[in-house]
Amino acid sequence: MNQVTAEMVEKTPTRIKVSELEFHPLDGVPVITPRMFIIKRYRTQKEESTPYKYLFYPATITDEVAESFKEILSTYIDSISKLETESIPVYHPDLEEFPCYVELTSDSFPYWSHFVNVLKLDYETRAPKNIESNLWGYLFYLRAPYYAIGYAKRLSKTKIVKKKRFLKGGLVDRNIVFNAVEEIDGIEFDDSVDFLFVVEFNKGNPNQVESSWGIIWSKNGFESMLDVYEHQKQKALEVLNRCRTLPSILFDDDLERFKEVVESNRQLHRMLLNPVTEKYMNEVKLEDFKQVKEKFGDEVSFDVDEEQGKVVLPAPDSNREYLKAIREILSVLGARFTKTLNDDHILRGKPEELR
Repeated sequence: MNQVTAEMVEKTPTRIKVSELEFHPLDGVPVITPRMFIIKRYRTQKEESTPYKYLFYPATITDEVAESFKEILSTYIDSISKLETESIPVYHPDLEEFPCYVELTSDSFPYWSHFVNVLKLDYETRAPKNIESNLWGYLFYLRAPYYAIGYAKRLSKTKIVKKKRFLKGGLVDRNIVFNAVEEIDGIEFDDSVDFLFVVEFNKGNPNQVESSWGIIWSKNGFESMLDVYEHQKQKALEVLNRCRTLPSILFDDDLERFKEVVESNRQLHRMLLNPVTEKYMNEVKLEDFKQVKEKFGDEVSFDVDEEQGKVVLPAPDSNREYLKAIREILSVLGARFTKTLNDDHILRGKPEELR
C-alpha cells in the first residue's frame, strides 16, 4: 500500500479548530433558564423499534444548585480555550484522544432525539415514583429562546444516598472536632461531565432544532449515556460487508469465522468504524500482508500462503491467537502498518496520526 499522502489527509475530516467552536453566553439577555432532569432508561417491548426508551423527569433546583452546575459548565467551556492545541479530533468509535468534537445527530446516535425533545419549550413533564430504579444519569442545561447549552452525566443507582448520617467537622487547630450530626437524602455527584452539548433552535420556531453538537470528555460515559453500542455494531457490520479485500484473501471457512467473531466484539467494531479503515480497506492487496509478515515475523499471528494467494488464520481453538490475528488483519486494512509522511513506523496508528 502506498504511503498516505498530504492530499488524502486534508480531505479526511479528523479534526476541528478550537477557534471555530462557538459557545453561547451563560448569562445575560435574552432570559436564560436553568433546568435539570433526572434520566431513566427502560427496556421496551420486543415489537418496538428500539430496545430502550429514555424518560426525563424534571428536578426543581435552587439558585444555589443552579449556580453550582453553571460553574461546572463554565469551567469545562473555559478549559477548551486553554487547551495547548489548535485543534481537537472529531469523534469516531476508535478514537483515543480527548476531549473531542462530535456532531450530535439521530442518524449517528439514535437516542439523541430523546434528549433533544426534552430541551424543547413545549416538553411535557412527569413525576417519577422514585429516583433510584432505572436511573441512567442527569441532564443540566441553560435554555434561551433560540439555543440550549448544557451537559450530561451518567449515573447509577449506587449514587443515591438515602438517610445517610454524617458527622460534620474535622481537624481544627490540631484537635479533632465534630459539631453536628446530619442526615442526608440525595444524589452523590462530582464536578466531572461526560459531554457538553449546544443545540440551536429555529428563530421562527423555538421548538424546531436546527443543529446540535458537543464536546466529549468521557468516551465511556458518552457512549454509555447514549447507548451507542448496538447502532455501532450494525454500522461496523455494514463496513465489513463493503470490504472486497477479505473475501479475496481469506479462505471461505476463515471468512465466515472472521465475521462471527467480529459480530460479537466491540473492539473490532471500533476498528472497523475507524475512518481510515473504510478509506483504505479495498486498496489492500495480498502483498501488503506479505510485507507485514516479512517485517514482523512471528510477532503477527497470521501467515501468508503465497501459492494459494491467501492469508491464513491460526486454529480457531487458540482463541487468543485467533482474535489477535483478526485484529492484525483489520490493522492492515486500516493502514496501521504503513508509514506516515515523516517515515515513522506505526504499529497501532490512529487516523489522527496518519498525516
